[in-house]
Order: sequence, then C-alpha cells, then structure tokens
Amino acid sequence: MCGLIKLRKGRFMMSKIVGRGTGDWSVKYRPCRFEEIHGNDRIVTMLVNFIKNQTLPHTMLFTGPSGCGKTTASRVIAMALNCQNKVGEEPCCVCESCKAILNFNSFAVVEVDAGRTGDVATTRRLLDDLPASSMGGELYKVVIFDEAHKLGGASGSEDALLKFLEDTPNHVYVMLCTNQSEKLKPVTLNRCKTIQFGRLTADLIYKLVEGVATWEGVDTRPENVKAMFRYMADESNGVPRAALSYLQMIANEGSWTREAASLIINSGVDVDSVEVY
Repeated sequence: MCGLIKLRKGRFMMSKIVGRGTGDWSVKYRPCRFEEIHGNDRIVTMLVNFIKNQTLPHTMLFTGPSGCGKTTASRVIAMALNCQNKVGEEPCCVCESCKAILNFNSFAVVEVDAGRTGDVATTRRLLDDLPASSMGGELYKVVIFDEAHKLGGASGSEDALLKFLEDTPNHVYVMLCTNQSEKLKPVTLNRCKTIQFGRLTADLIYKLVEGVATWEGVDTRPENVKAMFRYMADESNGVPRAALSYLQMIANEGSWTREAASLIINSGVDVDSVEVY
C-alpha cells in the first residue's frame, strides 16, 4: 500500500499511503506526514531539513499547479511545528494539537480562502491577532492563505499583508499558496521564500492509484485493471487529486475496465478544479 518517491541520493523508497476517515478519497488519502507526500521529493527533503535545523522561513510562497500538494504541505508543516509527540520531524497526527489542525478547529492554525474571505478587513483582524500567544498553548501560529493571488486587486489585502511579511514575529509563520503567483506583486514575492511544486510523473500517479485501490480491497493484479491504472495515470495530467477523484468514480462504477475509465474521465467532470477542504 505504498507509492514510489525518489530521494536526493538517487535511491528509491516507498512513500506511505494511509487512509483516514471516510468519504472523498482525495481527502481520505490526503498526506498528513512528510513520509506520505508523493512526488516533489526534493521539496519534501528541504522542508524536513528546515524543521530539523530550525531554519524554516517565516514567510513562504508555495506555487505550482492545482491539486499537487501546496496546501497539504502547509498543513503538515503546521502540525510538525506544534506536534506534542513529534518523532524526529514527523507529526504524530494523534495528539490534541495535530487533531485540532486536521479537524480545522485549531487555535494556532488559520486557513484563509482568499477568494472567499480575503477582504482587507478580515485580513487586518487576522494580522492584529497573530502576535498574541495561541489560546491553545501551542508554540507557533501558522496562517495559510489559499488562492493567495486573490489577495490583490480591489480587496487591498495584499497591501495590508506586506508590512507583516517584512517583520513577522518569531512565533508566526505565513504560507501563501497559489497556482498564479504572477498575479502577486513583486514586493510580495521578494518577501517570501518561493517553493515551486510540480506535477507528478505518470509512474508516480500509477503507484498512488494502485496503492489506494489495494487499500480499498481491490485486486490490482489482473491486466485489465493494470491497463485502467495506466490510462488513468496518463489522463490525470500529473495531478494526484484528480487521479484519486477518477479512481473513486471508477470504483463506484465497479467494472474496473479501461473502457469504463475512459467514459468516466471524458464525461466532462473537471475534477482538477474541484475545491476540496
């Protein structure tokens, strides 16, 4: 029940696939630890070393295609910073701090959908509150701006954020996630450590869907099932969220054939643009 990732020394190891909860598979199998993140191995190694060496930049910009792990990586970092039972650099995912972050009710971690609640008044209230200690007793506060490119324009939130990015308190980390970083002002980009996420290879997508299918009790050995996985890996365009959404629809259809996969994938459902929380 594993997928393949490449490490910096050129060797390969298996990244863990863990299902948590029920429902949408792109949520159920969302990575909650560094070792569960598929692909972008150099980025994962760098983030782990940032945590290990206590050199994590306080303002970071995660950019790259939708569905490739930017917000997920931000959450894993937030958990790693505040985990009460951390082993090495990995969050435990079961302590009160980790569970609060996973359940979106943490006092220390705030996620902002800039497209919905990124108006300047809301942003200013958030920034005014960040310097105070967390009500939950966590060591660090983390704010994650999803769809960060929407902070600019008429909302004025990007301008309100600039001063804070320049002088961020030591116990606060700000992470901007966007697939359109070119819409942010150059001065904003200059005040952030930019990390570029990329799409996964077809081989990685294949291993991911094969691992999830195995976890779900599917016999992945028949050639027709393997052919369906290969087709899905090619059609998902390197986006793991899309691949898992396709896989769940195919599982519900039940025939596990390439023909059924073709009908589902070409049905007009744009899973790459689906918002998942």
